[in-house]
Amino acid sequence: MEMTKEALKLFIQSLPPGCLFEIISFGSEYSLASVDQRGIINNDDNVRNMRRQIDSMSADMGGTEVLKPLEFAINYFVTKTIDGKA
Repeated sequence: MEMTKEALKLFIQSLPPGCLFEIISFGSEYSLASVDQRGIINNDDNVRNMRRQIDSMSADMGGTEVLKPLEFAINYFVTKTIDGKA
């Protein structure tokens, strides 16, 4: 889990400034890091806050059910972007 958290922190720091990103935690259920489900704007404050959130993550969500969070991400973020609604 620690290597995954470090990789995630490195990844969000590598995103272009101003882009939107989302972190979806999953287990038997899933949850989004953004409060409004619209994504998080990549800026210094948000990256700093997300790094703190990532540090506090643990493998405590009961399982590895990845299908529903992937379906959500594809349907909500990818489809919306492709349709030009983002």
